[in-house]
Amino acid sequence: MIKANPEKLNVGHAGLGSVLAIAVVGGTIANAIGGTLAERHGTRAALSTSLLVWALTLAALSLVHPRPAFITVFVASVAIGGGVDVVMNVAASA
Repeated sequence: MIKANPEKLNVGHAGLGSVLAIAVVGGTIANAIGGTLAERHGTRAALSTSLLVWALTLAALSLVHPRPAFITVFVASVAIGGGVDVVMNVAASA
């Protein structure tokens, strides 16, 4: 299990909680967008596109080191992961 290390990012526990809260809000927004795209364009196109974008953000996350950029890419990655989740759920229930 990987534990969050707020000291590595020079943020306190409250700062880490804020980043995670923003990521959850971003995931909620991505759920609404992902569900709409899956309904409009089909689950195959929506899932392949969202997986590709998620893979790109995960690759970028491994390469980014400055704290503001890392936090931004982290929030985007969690949000897009939420979009992938909702598209998979739409595909499974269709």
